[in-house]
Amino acid sequence: MLEKKKKSNVFYLVELALLFAIIIVLTMLPIKIGTIEMSLCMIPVVLGGVVMGPAAGAILGGFFGLCSFSQCFGLLAPSAFGAFILGISPVLTAIICFVPRIIMGYLSALIFKTLYSKGKVRIISYIAANLSGAVLNTVLFTGAVVLFFFGNEKFVAQMQTWGLNTNSVWVFVAAFVALNGIIEAIVCSTLGTAVSKGVHTALLKMHKINN
Repeated sequence: MLEKKKKSNVFYLVELALLFAIIIVLTMLPIKIGTIEMSLCMIPVVLGGVVMGPAAGAILGGFFGLCSFSQCFGLLAPSAFGAFILGISPVLTAIICFVPRIIMGYLSALIFKTLYSKGKVRIISYIAANLSGAVLNTVLFTGAVVLFFFGNEKFVAQMQTWGLNTNSVWVFVAAFVALNGIIEAIVCSTLGTAVSKGVHTALLKMHKINN
């Protein structure tokens, strides 16, 4: 029993390490439309949450946040937006990078766990987890930016320089959601669903064989 538990812990750490590596690679391959920066790091975060549970989803979300925060310092793939808000407030920038991603990882995994245990059509649980990962990431990140920086004069002036309307908070949010959230939601709910379902199903079969 003890040896089996050790093997399980080692496998858990190996899975986390592999997903950490994928997050780093995806961070280094950002998608940009003008000044809007998008990411597909939600896919490995949700995958980890699906396979290993909400706690792992939160851990992977935190690592996603760490990679995003490092971009503000010009590491991995430098982020102009991240560097800019870092100049205004390093503390608030850290909160924006970490907290939304941790919550996203935990909640998307919790959504999957709840739907998977209750639903007969289990494909819905994979779709819901990946879609919620993308939506939560966009909504929480954008909401945090608005909450912490929208009233800042330096922030408003720079956004207008970049062509983002700051006359209305709703127009500003819509610009982020329309350009960022929709594309992320489509990619994550399709590619992410296929990957998470395939990996999760394979691991379940492997577990049955080993038992």
